[in-house]
Amino acid sequence: MIGTSNLSWGHRVVIHTSHLRSDRSDLVVGRGAQVGDEVLLDITGVLTLGEDVTISERASIYTHDHITVDPGRHWRDQGAGATVLPSAQEVGAGAVVGAGSVVTRAVPPNAIVVGNPARVIRLRGE
Repeated sequence: MIGTSNLSWGHRVVIHTSHLRSDRSDLVVGRGAQVGDEVLLDITGVLTLGEDVTISERASIYTHDHITVDPGRHWRDQGAGATVLPSAQEVGAGAVVGAGSVVTRAVPPNAIVVGNPARVIRLRGE
């Protein structure tokens, strides 16, 4: 990790071999969150990962601003190799980001998004 940051995480957090890139910013990880191998968390802005969030292998989250990945107590997942760009700002409660997807805008709650750029293909529960 590069720079000075404020790191905070809850109980039962698992962070595998990952890379944090920082320049005096904040990372908050909720209880039960899991971050897979070779994940890039760019926390040059503020990044909040909610409770029980799963970020799969080789995924990347770029902040440069402030991004919240579902800070509630809801199921959500980011697939292997997915990228969330700063313009996304938020991945909503219950949302699923498909493997290899590139998220360029906010993802609504319970949405399943795939592709480059990621598009909503349906809502969970439909």
